[in-house]
Amino acid sequence: MPRSGTSLELPSPTFTPTASTKRSEGITEKLCVLVVIGVDDQGRKHLLTLENGTRESTQSWREVLIDLKSRGMNEPLLAIGDGALGFWAALSEIYPETKHQRCWFHKTANILNYVPKSLRPKVKEDIHEVWKSPTRDHAKGPDD
Repeated sequence: MPRSGTSLELPSPTFTPTASTKRSEGITEKLCVLVVIGVDDQGRKHLLTLENGTRESTQSWREVLIDLKSRGMNEPLLAIGDGALGFWAALSEIYPETKHQRCWFHKTANILNYVPKSLRPKVKEDIHEVWKSPTRDHAKGPDD
């Protein structure tokens, strides 16, 4: 599954989105793409791996992360991802010191699923104000 051969030396955070999609044209087979994007000290993004997976399982992510580690990827300071539990389990195993953060895009979408449609624009605006806040105190607001 993972490709080897490229040396990696990124000392800063790693952003890790994943994508699953269904094929159209009447084919019900699910495709899964495992993606790892690293961010260097200058804020530049680097595609580290793009792999076909059978699913977003711990084993699939473990193989991807082991390959990255074998190619020299340093332990990331921070990993940001969706709610795929397999990624977080594999990350804790392969890079135990890396801090975890849930992707705000996915978190917002999950929250809005529980909000009546008429309230979604306002709630979305409030959520964005929180995650764009420069400090925790600013995010809490004056009433907290």
